[in-house]
Amino acid sequence: MRSATSPIIVPSDFPEWLDSMVVKEFRQAMRQRMFLVPFAAVHFLMIGALALEWQALQENGTTSWLARNAFWLVAYAVVGFIMPLRGFEAMQEESGGRNADTLIIAGLSRWRIVRGKWLVQAGLAMLVLVSLLPYFIVRYFFGAFDLWINLVQLMNVFSCCLATSALIIGASGYANYTVRIIISAVSVLYAMISSVALTVALNEQAFRSGSGMQIVIVTVIVLYGLGFMGICVLLGLQLARAHLKVYLVPWEPSPTRTMVTLIICLPFILGAGTVATCGWGGPLVEAVLIYSLLMYDRDASREKQRKPLPLPIA
Repeated sequence: MRSATSPIIVPSDFPEWLDSMVVKEFRQAMRQRMFLVPFAAVHFLMIGALALEWQALQENGTTSWLARNAFWLVAYAVVGFIMPLRGFEAMQEESGGRNADTLIIAGLSRWRIVRGKWLVQAGLAMLVLVSLLPYFIVRYFFGAFDLWINLVQLMNVFSCCLATSALIIGASGYANYTVRIIISAVSVLYAMISSVALTVALNEQAFRSGSGMQIVIVTVIVLYGLGFMGICVLLGLQLARAHLKVYLVPWEPSPTRTMVTLIICLPFILGAGTVATCGWGGPLVEAVLIYSLLMYDRDASREKQRKPLPLPIA
């Protein structure tokens, strides 16, 4: 029999060390259709993709481009492009409802608010990708399974989801639906171009044959694509964080305009840097951009967790 003075232990579904914003967003996400429907749809479509690949192997002994990439086309479509759309309204509760002031006063920094929403998107994508591992085993027994290429594709699908999620979360801070749709469309376009370039590079016969120079070229392309996704992640998070800025100094330029300008001009900046270095300096140019974005608004990015204001004692 429990003593009257013994504490009541309430079971928790999340560990204590996990960030409170992540827990809040994750609980909300698990109850939304924008996770449940894509989760069920991706498995239904994967069965069709495996059936297509198996039929091509049985009829021809080799797989066509469509049958060989059907698995990854489904993964890109659902995990890389559809699931991130869940963040289309992510920042409206904070920026539109002016809840950001309350959260900041309560001790949450702008980075923690934005990071929590993005980490939930990353966690949901990881959950779906882990659930797809049995299909990897089935495709391995089909034959003609290149482990290295498939691992790179898996990494690219995940990075594609991270980049698209960050940019859509950043766009969600605007009250105007047109602006949100335009930025979201640009983010999907960027992720799609990077994914297509990587897929084409990985399907080159010279790369499959093991040519040394071709392997170096494809490695540079992979690094370039991952760096591009990393820049998109930082741009999206900085844009979302800019929507939570409580005030601006009179001479300070609007950080949202700065981030949107960088998002639009990103292909031109990377293209100019890549052409100037004959293609080999692309990853270096991306590293400089990543460092610049990390240093942007540096003082605010080092905000310490504020302690809640003490309540007055009557």
